[in-house]
Amino acid sequence: MSQVIVTETEKPGDQPRATLNCGRLLANFAGTNQIERMLAEENVVMEQGPRRFSAGQAVFTGTNQLLTLTQNPTWQDGPRTGQADMIFLKGLESELTAQGNASLKLPAGHLAPAASSNALPSLDMTNEFAEIFSSEYTLRTNFALFQGGVAVKHPQMNLNCKTLTLDAPSSETKAQTLVAQDAVNFTLNANDQKINGTAERAVYTYSVDAGKTNDLIELTGDPKLSMADGSTFENQVIFLDRANGKLIAPGKYLVRNFSSPVVSNDFPVINFNPGKKRKR
Repeated sequence: MSQVIVTETEKPGDQPRATLNCGRLLANFAGTNQIERMLAEENVVMEQGPRRFSAGQAVFTGTNQLLTLTQNPTWQDGPRTGQADMIFLKGLESELTAQGNASLKLPAGHLAPAASSNALPSLDMTNEFAEIFSSEYTLRTNFALFQGGVAVKHPQMNLNCKTLTLDAPSSETKAQTLVAQDAVNFTLNANDQKINGTAERAVYTYSVDAGKTNDLIELTGDPKLSMADGSTFENQVIFLDRANGKLIAPGKYLVRNFSSPVVSNDFPVINFNPGKKRKR
C-alpha cells in the first residue's frame, strides 16, 4: 500500500519539526505557494513534538488555519489523550474542540492538586488517571469547557453535571479552579466510605498565598450531603475544607437521621475525614 510522508523543518538538513503520514494527499496552493486547502485520507497521522493526531480524514484550510479531523479521530498531548466524532483545531486561537461522544483522559492529579494535609485523601496520584465524558469540549491554553451530559470518573470521585470548566488544563499544569454547574451530583470515594452530594453549583479552588494553602470545595444551590450511615446534611452553603479536613456550614443548617432532625443557627465546624479508616 502506498504511503505519503510530509515533513516540516526549520531549514534544510534540520530534524523534522512536524510530520504527516497518510495514504493519499491532495493539496491546493495559493499564488504565494501557501497551502489553500489540503485533504489527507487513509490512516492519517500527524505529529509535532508531544502532540499526535490520528484520523481517517483530515482537511486543512489555510484561510482560517482550521484543521478538521473526522472518521474516528483521536489526539494526544503528553499524558493527555482524547477522542470524539469530530475534532477541530484552530491554529490562530490555539484551540481544540471535540464534538460528539467526546472524551478526555488525563492524570488524576491534574484535576486537583494534592491535599495540603493528611486530613483528606490526596487526589495527586501520578500513576492513576481520570476521564471526562461530554457531548463536546473545548481546550485552550489555560482553560477548558465541557458541555452536555458531563461525567467525570476519578479514582476518588465520580461527578455528573451539565457544564464543567477547568482553568489551566495544560499537560504540565494542575487545575487551580474547577466549576461544575446545573444538576450537580457526586460521590466521594475514600477507603471504605462514600459521601454522596447534590447541588446546583460546585466550585473547587486551590491556591497558596504567603505559605497558607486554600483547598476548598464550595457547594451552593440547595446543597445536600448523604453519609454512609444514612444521615444527611443540608444548608444554603456547604464548604468542604480539604486542607484542614473539615465541613463548614454557615447559618442555619439541617441534620437528619443521626437521632432526629436537628435545625440550628450555630456555625458548625465538623471534622470531615473520609480518608481515615474506621476502627474495626
